[in-house]
Amino acid sequence: MRLKGDMSYLTISFLTTHYTALRPPILLPKNTSLGLFTPQATAHRIKSILKRAVDGDYNLWVLLHQTTDAVLRARQKELDQFGISVIEVGVLVVIQAIGEKATPSEISRRIFREPHSVSALLNRMEKRGLLRKTQDLDRKNLVRVSITEKGQQAYDKSTRRKSIRKIMSSLSEEERQQLRSCLEKLQNKAFKELIVEYKPPPLPQF
Repeated sequence: MRLKGDMSYLTISFLTTHYTALRPPILLPKNTSLGLFTPQATAHRIKSILKRAVDGDYNLWVLLHQTTDAVLRARQKELDQFGISVIEVGVLVVIQAIGEKATPSEISRRIFREPHSVSALLNRMEKRGLLRKTQDLDRKNLVRVSITEKGQQAYDKSTRRKSIRKIMSSLSEEERQQLRSCLEKLQNKAFKELIVEYKPPPLPQF
């Protein structure tokens, strides 16, 4: 299979869902010819070409995506019993941490989502009674977002996080620290590549 350019999120999601042994697409160099060799020589040449063609960085990226997708699915399966999604919990965590100063724009920065998509998400959550939006008394053009009693109950239930703890228990404390360090490096590099300032979501306090 030959693919041009990068694969979209949906394509990756489809492949990671249906092919557990996914490997990066092999793109042979232009004008590559296997030539006419004995079977042994042909096999050796194919092995040599594949060794040059396989992109180790891309392979790691696919593995990272697969792992993230699997953990998210496990977490969503756990949250389904409470009728709430992973992204909705993320919004509640941010509002809970920021408090009275929570605004749509601040939430957008904290969860690293486009403002228009966050606005639509907040509208849906408001209709479900998970949060409320009110006009700031001093700045009429500013909207404040707060958690309702129903939203607080959903947030409290979401803090159990059994699926995450079960998955993370496969790592030792040293491995967790190493993983955290590696992911922070990748995150920082990715944000520099995007030329954006990212404000990480605050950790919930219990």
